[in-house]
Amino acid sequence: MANYSEPTAEFVDDTEVALAMNWWLPVVFGVLLILYSFVVLSFTIETVWAIAIGMGIGLILAGIAELMSTALLSSERFWGYVLGGLDVVLGILALAWPQATFVVLVRLVAWILLIHGVVDFVRSMEQRHAGLKEWWLTMLAGLASIAVAFWAIRYVGRSTVILVLWVGIALLMRGIDFIMSGFNQRGRLQFATA
Repeated sequence: MANYSEPTAEFVDDTEVALAMNWWLPVVFGVLLILYSFVVLSFTIETVWAIAIGMGIGLILAGIAELMSTALLSSERFWGYVLGGLDVVLGILALAWPQATFVVLVRLVAWILLIHGVVDFVRSMEQRHAGLKEWWLTMLAGLASIAVAFWAIRYVGRSTVILVLWVGIALLMRGIDFIMSGFNQRGRLQFATA
């Protein structure tokens, strides 16, 4: 999602500069996702229903944030729309079907993490090809998501505490990604207007 390189002044037109002036939107959404991840991690959630509701709300928030911040980016729009739409759809499914079994929730979390990890890894290769210096940060985030996804699949029958941990980690990683993206947009804007 994020583009972590040094700022460049490659704005196409005034519309793109105007969109970049809203750099604070991804930062706000990132902070909200991080706060929500701490809420998820701090409460003792003992029922699968409560976890499904928490995960659904988190996915919808992350999806909306992804879709809104994608509109601010000059590149990588395809992946942003794919991930944002996927998050919203899966969030709605989690809210519509909160009585899902534990195994279904674990597999859903694992698939979400796996898809986000693969997309982040592909983005990192695109960023590397484009000459961005911090492409490896996106790659590490993708590999971490993939690792947690395989961990989640491996421990399907384990406790709800581990599932809550996976949901919290996923929300935390998305929040950090949004914050970095917002500040990168701010750097691009400052560089372009200097």
